[in-house]
Amino acid sequence: MSVKWGALFDLRGVRVRAGHGLPLAGLFVAAGLLTSACGPVSPGPGTTPTSTPTPTPTLLSKPTATVYAWGDNSSGQLGNGSTTGSSVPIPVTLPAGVIPTAVSEGSGTSLVLGSNGHVYAWGDNEFGQLGDGSTNDAQTPVQVSLPAGVAAIAVAAGLDTSLALGSNGTVYAWGSNLAGQLGDGTATGPSMCGATACSTTPIAVSLPRRVRAIAIAEGGHDTSLALGSNGRVYAWGDNSSGQLGDGTTTGPGTCGGTACSVTPVAVSLPPFVIATAVSAGGATSLALGWNGRVYAWGDNTDGQLGNGTTANSDTPVPVSLPGGVPARRISEGGGTSLALGWDGRVYAWGDNTDGQLGNGTMTSSSTPAPVLMPKGVRALAVSAGGSTILAVGSDHQVYAWGDNASGQLGNGSTTNSTTPALVSLSGGAMALAVSEGSGTSLCVAISSGSTAPPVATATTLTASPDPVAVGATVTLTAAVADADGTSPAGSVQFQVGGTGIGSPVAVSGGSASITSTFSAAGTEALSATFTPASTKYATSTGELALTVTAAGSSGGGGGEPITVTVPASGTFTVSVAPGTVSLTGAGSSATGTLEDVTVSDTRTDVPGWSASGQESDFAGAGAGVGSTIPGDQLGWTPAAVGGLQGGATLGPVVTPAAPGLGSTAAVLALAAAGDGMGTNVLTANVDLLIPDGQQPGMYTGSLTITYVESAP
Repeated sequence: MSVKWGALFDLRGVRVRAGHGLPLAGLFVAAGLLTSACGPVSPGPGTTPTSTPTPTPTLLSKPTATVYAWGDNSSGQLGNGSTTGSSVPIPVTLPAGVIPTAVSEGSGTSLVLGSNGHVYAWGDNEFGQLGDGSTNDAQTPVQVSLPAGVAAIAVAAGLDTSLALGSNGTVYAWGSNLAGQLGDGTATGPSMCGATACSTTPIAVSLPRRVRAIAIAEGGHDTSLALGSNGRVYAWGDNSSGQLGDGTTTGPGTCGGTACSVTPVAVSLPPFVIATAVSAGGATSLALGWNGRVYAWGDNTDGQLGNGTTANSDTPVPVSLPGGVPARRISEGGGTSLALGWDGRVYAWGDNTDGQLGNGTMTSSSTPAPVLMPKGVRALAVSAGGSTILAVGSDHQVYAWGDNASGQLGNGSTTNSTTPALVSLSGGAMALAVSEGSGTSLCVAISSGSTAPPVATATTLTASPDPVAVGATVTLTAAVADADGTSPAGSVQFQVGGTGIGSPVAVSGGSASITSTFSAAGTEALSATFTPASTKYATSTGELALTVTAAGSSGGGGGEPITVTVPASGTFTVSVAPGTVSLTGAGSSATGTLEDVTVSDTRTDVPGWSASGQESDFAGAGAGVGSTIPGDQLGWTPAAVGGLQGGATLGPVVTPAAPGLGSTAAVLALAAAGDGMGTNVLTANVDLLIPDGQQPGMYTGSLTITYVESAP
């Protein structure tokens, strides 16, 4: 006998148009590049944005961007044709017509990504890290020799190695291969730069079969990271401090007597953690989960893992930002870690010998604490490198703090600062992206005559109650959030089927609400469009498929207890909680919670029982009409409210990949003969992985809960 929940999973999408917002809730299948208020950024030494852009830039409103550099210039890494350092920003001499869209600073080597998909490099080239086929330093940018037809979408510079991410999802590496950080399966070639294995031109990294990278990071201790489109993190290179995150510090191989991996290995993230960003610095690695949680592993000498200890960890440990604030960006430097919270504040932990925690002291900390940004300034981007930190403020100015021995704070001095100091950008330039290396700082900025990109907003539409009965009053609420956390003023127009519901409603306290009723059962396509009062902010639209049920119905399907007649010695009942479950998330995954399934067994003969679930395919609506997401992309982690009774046991975790819950029914819980008496309230955390290239839209599937009255 079975209970089927009709439309159990209403996967509600927040559709975001390019440059018009960021998803906060609902299932969103990315159709293209999502940019933040400051565009694609390389926040730390080798850190890259998590989106997968096309070679055409969306960073700038006008092609008047300039790369500025300041600090150490001993290898020509300021890119102005000299080796003289500077304590104030000076423009880099880019080739004519090159529009910079991202920058990354390593240890004496600088990289810039052009809007044409080409990568340009300058500075130290001892191990071929400029990628031009030579080992000659360059004081002005030279083009990296990427394979023919490859367009880069991200760059990352590290100690002596450089990375680029191709639009084909392939990672390319060049420079030193001392610890296998080129990821080609060797640590002895393909060439030699003096006594060190190297490559002077980019070679493809040997990622696992069918893994497509969407972000990259290169550390300061010969370790490389890549984020796969499957939400998993892969690492290769040096593993002496456990920075590969695979649970060892002794392998999987050795490179010159040091633990290493010459090909990417999967990082052992906690179960069902879907990563959205990576960063590497020193011998420490960071990952950002889709839920805003930060995870850290590797060296912890200065407390840079942020877990309140100074013990290294060879597997990721969670970092807790104050007050449970979710993070939206991360950056790892040389012993100091950073997170940019959704509240616009910068949080720092780890080494503070030069004041790089930005809290006015020089006392290191093993837990995150807020940086003392100037009053009224929120951060849009952060970058940690060496012992210096950079941030782009909501005023599009650059702030720097920490070590300033080479003038890398950019304020005209060489005096360290324990709190953020304003960088002296010339001519009122507006910063969009920053990257800090080892004594050298980079920034992409536009001239004061250009228009800054609008601050992204996101509108999330909800209904209460949901579902709603015919004729009953429903309250529609649009929650509006923005990238800089300033709660913009404006109004929201609610619509049903493209027709306005009343007049626009002013946003107050970050939300707007309206009430309505519906006269017929069915599914109503609702939307809420936020129009800002200031052109500083972008518009955004939230969408919702609201189920309207016939008056007096349960609304969710399967809401009534199902009773099975059994011998008079006892009863066996299974009831399914009414209502729907929404999967929420962003990017390539979504998660939710299965409502309670209550199993009550008072039979004295105790024959046992089992409860299982199987998912249908998810059918598309709206923009996704005609498209489906296979049910086998759904998995779950069974759980019990208040613990299991009578010796019942939970079923195994089902991973969100084929066969998942789509091919065969999976056990939620079971009781063997002789067990299972009592009441067990079952639930599950459900997780969906969205296939690459899935058409945008909202998708709905149904889960069938079945049960057997005796032991299976």
